[in-house]
Amino acid sequence: LLVLHPTYSLLLVESDPCCWNRWIRSVKNTENLFNTDGFQMIVGRVFATEDPVIRCRAIKMLMSSGGVTQHIRNPIWDYCADLLKEIDINRYVSITEREVAIYQTEEGKIRDEMRDLYAKCKERIEPLTFAIEGDPLGSAKHVQLMIGVVVPLLRSPLVSSLAHRAFRAFRDAAFQPCEDYLHELILHCSVRVLNSAYTNAAWSEELLATQLERTVALLGGKFLKAFTERWPL
Repeated sequence: LLVLHPTYSLLLVESDPCCWNRWIRSVKNTENLFNTDGFQMIVGRVFATEDPVIRCRAIKMLMSSGGVTQHIRNPIWDYCADLLKEIDINRYVSITEREVAIYQTEEGKIRDEMRDLYAKCKERIEPLTFAIEGDPLGSAKHVQLMIGVVVPLLRSPLVSSLAHRAFRAFRDAAFQPCEDYLHELILHCSVRVLNSAYTNAAWSEELLATQLERTVALLGGKFLKAFTERWPL
């Protein structure tokens, strides 16, 4: 259905996210299904969907389904990696605040160029964000995408917010929310140290050195607690 009628199938998923899972569970000999060229076409159809909301929700749903759909995860990670390779990181990092200001005006050649660059980056980095959210454990195998693409793009005034969300998704995969807000400290300290153009104003009021000291102290305390629980004196 997805191959023959991609738009209809993806709209169906939007209204009933479990329909693909029910269909996959009904298929016999699923190993052969996932090894066919037709299946690669299915993954391609998902990424080619024009509606970004449907596309990203479909990716997240497929990545988080579990069961036999675990076979889907590697092709989606590969697709995300291929998309990120198309991003000209140096071009985005070289964009100035002035160019971003022009981008926010109503018209002009530079604005059109900036709008095109922003749209291209968003189309390539959003699938990664939703893939991480759908398969947080699997994201550990793809940390090179964060280091090689997401971190450099944090410095781009134009797309820093997009990179920040992807970076946050990697953070969420590694650190669970906790009462002492260590997970938030790790996120905001990290992006400040990495010279991110986009930062959360509320988390940037404190001196970076002080914030780093608090983060290291909390990490050290948790490590010591885990160590003593595992190997009591």
